[in-house]
Formats: sequence, structure tokens, C-alpha cells
Amino acid sequence: MRQEELQESIERLSASISPELVKRSMDRLLAEEGEELGGGINAMRLVRYLLGEPELTDAQLVWAYDSVKSSLGDCIEQVPSLYYFSGD
Repeated sequence: MRQEELQESIERLSASISPELVKRSMDRLLAEEGEELGGGINAMRLVRYLLGEPELTDAQLVWAYDSVKSSLGDCIEQVPSLYYFSGD
């Protein structure tokens, strides 16, 4: 994926991200692919799913995640059944 296309995808996601979208996407990922080894869903995996781009390179995925991390965290905090665990 070209950088310009990725930027457009990130902008579309940023404009449409909501607690409902995040919850629905996490539920689908859990149903279709299951949990990570440690439980839950890795944020990078969620961002890849939300963008609909399974073939992103690691560098592109990190850039996309950094771009939506704040709004993604805000959405997760608004859904009582979800929590955002940061391993940083």
C-alpha cells in the first residue's frame, strides 16, 4: 500500500471511529480469530482490522497505530466491558 493510500485510510478511520465500531470490531475479531496468547486483542491487530488492510508492513502498521492510538484508547475507555492495557 502506498503511503498516500494509507494516509487516506487513516483519515477515514479517524473520522469514523466510535466506541460502537471498536466494540463491534473486537467482538468480530474474537469470534473469527480468537484471543491473543495472553488474552484479549492486540491493538495492532485491531488497527489492521479497522483499516481493512491485512497486508500492511510493520512500519506502516506502527505509523497507523500511532496516528489513531489516542482516539482508539478513548473509545475503549467508553465501553465498560473493554479495557486498554498498555505494556509500555
